[in-house]
Amino acid sequence: MIRSLWRASRSAVASLKRTVASDIGASPTEHAGSKGQGVSASPFYENTRSVVNAAQSRSFLLGSSSVAVLAASCVAGGWVLGYRDGLLHGPNLLQQSSLHRLVSQAAVSVRGWQPWRVAQLEHNPALEAAASPASWVKGPFLGPHFIADAAAKAAPAVVNIMVQVGGDPLSGRCGGSGSGCIIAPDGTILTNAHVVAGVLSEQQRHAGQASPILVTLQDGRTFQAHVKSFDRVSDLAVLEIKDSGPLPVVSLGSSQHLRVGEWIVALGSPLHLSNSVTAGIVSCVDRKAVELGLLGASSEYIQTDAAINRGNSGGPLINLAGEVVGISSMKAIAADGVSFAIPIDTAKDVLRQLREHGRVLRPYAGIRMLQLTQSMLPQLRAQDPAFPSVDCGIIVSEVAPGSPAEKAGLMSGDVITGFADAEEVTTANLIKVLTKHIHKELTVDVKRRWGISKKLKIIASEATAL
Repeated sequence: MIRSLWRASRSAVASLKRTVASDIGASPTEHAGSKGQGVSASPFYENTRSVVNAAQSRSFLLGSSSVAVLAASCVAGGWVLGYRDGLLHGPNLLQQSSLHRLVSQAAVSVRGWQPWRVAQLEHNPALEAAASPASWVKGPFLGPHFIADAAAKAAPAVVNIMVQVGGDPLSGRCGGSGSGCIIAPDGTILTNAHVVAGVLSEQQRHAGQASPILVTLQDGRTFQAHVKSFDRVSDLAVLEIKDSGPLPVVSLGSSQHLRVGEWIVALGSPLHLSNSVTAGIVSCVDRKAVELGLLGASSEYIQTDAAINRGNSGGPLINLAGEVVGISSMKAIAADGVSFAIPIDTAKDVLRQLREHGRVLRPYAGIRMLQLTQSMLPQLRAQDPAFPSVDCGIIVSEVAPGSPAEKAGLMSGDVITGFADAEEVTTANLIKVLTKHIHKELTVDVKRRWGISKKLKIIASEATAL
């Protein structure tokens, strides 16, 4: 099968060579040259449309849908393709393949693409090797170890967490287990609060007894850990271990620019199997807590099909750069390949507030909100001709009786179109701004039915801790 494809590729490229050569008024032999001799490059036809039409007449299409096929076929037939400042830049591919004899070249500009460079090379055994699949991964493509390379960057700082029954670290009886990652050289560990839920009471944390939490690193070192701080709502906890020297740490990335379909890797200790690695893709970047039945939580979650099982909780979810983009938290019981992680940007904010305030501040305004999008507007205006003339904003779907929002005069059906320090009017930004204005006055711009505009002053209170 492979041999047949190889012959077909070389035959197709040979046909393309003959077509291009005939279009520029030169025979194939004038461009191919003789073996072992240098050849002066003949200028290629400068009319882009003619060259593209010639290529298309031989079943080649210089476009985004067939770049990989064209590149592979041309390498197989003795040609190397590339475009400037792109993934298949000619000189780079030549250097990576140890093919340094450039015989002729041309620039062919294709609509929507950078200028293409087409280089015809003298046939030699090295070219055959360069066209093999094993050599392609040495270029800008994903190699066979792309997941292993990412995991290796974070693995030394990933820990296995075990909570001992009865508070005795020598009992050998495990009352719970999970994973975590070291985020600072001083031994600060980030994990899920539910992993250490059994030791979160003030009495156990300050009784002066030996900690029942054992932390094991990838290299086998074991430490007793203490709970430094935690937040049950976000399901995050900070542990601390002590060592005579600096400890390995993970690199914290950002979850802001994650994309659906992006590769991610989960590290942890599922089912007490330490140092385990699984991989998958991002299935959703903003799965709402309410969709998961988590009524007390206000965070969004990263959904992934990477295998996350009991014991993975608290472990890092990393991107291909080895940076932590999420904290594995839970999975769907009735399905495989449906798991969820806390975005690392959410975790960073929780860590900051725990460090500054000793707790996470959450505002209470007493409203239910819905993000207004452009696609929703025609339907809303068809249902209610009096719907305010706005392009974006936040729809207030419900106002709780006696809440700060009701006291400020906010009504169900209002559209919030602006507030202080907001670059973009989104529900997430409103929550952030309200957090900064707890017990402080915040002015919001509101649009009502029939275009009535209002400026209301809300004084949010601090939400009661669960």
